[in-house]
This record gives sequence, C-alpha cells and structure tokens, in this order.
Amino acid sequence: MPDYRHWQVALGRRFRSLKLWFVLRLFGLDGLQKHIRTQVGLAKEFEKLVDQDDRFEIAVPVRLGLVCFRLKAPGTANERFLKKINQTKKLFMTQATVNGSAVIRFTVCASRTNSEDVLHSWKIIQDVATEFLDEEKARTKLKMPSLAAYIQ
Repeated sequence: MPDYRHWQVALGRRFRSLKLWFVLRLFGLDGLQKHIRTQVGLAKEFEKLVDQDDRFEIAVPVRLGLVCFRLKAPGTANERFLKKINQTKKLFMTQATVNGSAVIRFTVCASRTNSEDVLHSWKIIQDVATEFLDEEKARTKLKMPSLAAYIQ
C-alpha cells in the first residue's frame, strides 16, 4: 500500500499561481487591498508605540506589516531581550541584523489581527523590557553607563 503522507503538490510556478488564485477568490481584489491596508495601518500604529518609548528605537522604516525595532542597549542585549520575550510564549518574534546591529522583527499579517492585539503585544514587550533592564542593572551593577541611561 502506498504511503500518501508525503505526497504533495510540487511548489512550482503553477502551484504558486494556484495559491494566489485561491486568495483572490476568497478575498477578491478589493478585499485583498483592504486587508493589506489594514495590516500596514496596524504596523504604523505599532511604530508609533515604539517611538513613544525612550528605551526603544525603530531600526529601519516600516515596510508593509514589518516593524524592525531595537532596545537602546549595547552589545548583545537585544539578542538576550528577544530570547526573554520568546520565553514568555505569549509572543514569538525573530531577529535580523541591520548594519551590524541586532534588531527585533514584529510582523502584522494575520487576517484577524486588530488594534487590541497590537496594544496587547506592545504591553508584553514593555513589561519584558522593564524586567530585562532591571535584571541587567542588577547583573552589571551599572558598570555599563550607556545601558543605565535607559533603565527607569
């Protein structure tokens, strides 16, 4: 008896176009445009939240639903901060490197994401940042003055 578990449609040009066809049939052109505009608006909303907190900075201009930001901290602090966020298992974000500095990537792309979800995510990030910076303060005993300036 053949094992059908590993049979799938090849990811060639025809199948990729079929996936797009299904999306267009599901949303329609106007619905797809509305969805993209909504996601871009939510990403801009998250960008504004990041800009309002002095502990963070936007690393690159926002593109579509992707916001790349970082904690204003030296060295490998952003990698450790991202690890701490992901360990909460409430959010999952990924890292990228921009001009030699680690940045955290926040994406808005799910069809049911709304403003409340963005605010909830930002609250988690802020809470983890406060905890992380307190731990860094205790760990380094303020030996790193550039980090101490951002600890509240």
